Amino acid sequence: EILLDALGKAYTVAQRIKPTQASDNHGKNQMLWLSQKDKLFWESDMNARNPKNPGDLRDSVWLTFPKQQDARNAKLIVSGSTTLWGSQMLQRMIQLRGEAIPRWYEEMKSPQARQMLDLWNLREELYHLQVRVRVGHAWVTRNENLGGGPFVTEERVVPLDLQGVDGETVEILLTPPAGFWQLNSFAMDYSAGAPVEIQEVNALNITGDENENLLDVLAAKDGRYYAAPRNGQTAYVVFPVPAAKPNTHR
Repeated sequence: EILLDALGKAYTVAQRIKPTQASDNHGKNQMLWLSQKDKLFWESDMNARNPKNPGDLRDSVWLTFPKQQDARNAKLIVSGSTTLWGSQMLQRMIQLRGEAIPRWYEEMKSPQARQMLDLWNLREELYHLQVRVRVGHAWVTRNENLGGGPFVTEERVVPLDLQGVDGETVEILLTPPAGFWQLNSFAMDYSAGAPVEIQEVNALNITGDENENLLDVLAAKDGRYYAAPRNGQTAYVVFPVPAAKPNTHR
């Protein structure tokens, strides 16, 4: 299989290994919800949550995987996304800036402002979920999963450094803020990466809803857009198929 990480880098996956254990902060078994890619999602149980109680503001999800002997790196395969609540909160947080939104967008172009925003994202985990690995007696952040969704659940690879992880298992801890994440499945792959060749192909033609030619408009990232303000508008994109290579399959 070929899967991507949050930045679009391609990874090969040879063998998906399911978790042997999955539980939450209440000690409940969550294997039914998190062990395979299906239509069953783990979400926060929002019943009887008290926003004034700090313990009710986050959940905890523990995962245990068998560890391949002498493995120093692994690929955690995450299927999940942020919830509709997450996207609504993002919209409302931006609306709080009112007429100052254009100025805030300009401020976000500076490296210092982006660094502050990245640190806030990492701390709050509303849209960037830290992936912690047990190293000895400590939980160490070894990567993060970038949230997508809410209507499309994306499957992503999260590369993990297993240095310092001894024993026969790899233990993972996630601490999603209550109500912000929906998680479908997790798997681990220890295989070495096979060579991946990426070939970008330009479109042959692009036709808009009223049969207009959009090839020039959508040929490059240049600030020009195909506007589709009406419900039901479509566009059709046709790509050429590259020639097949010997000893390969489609």
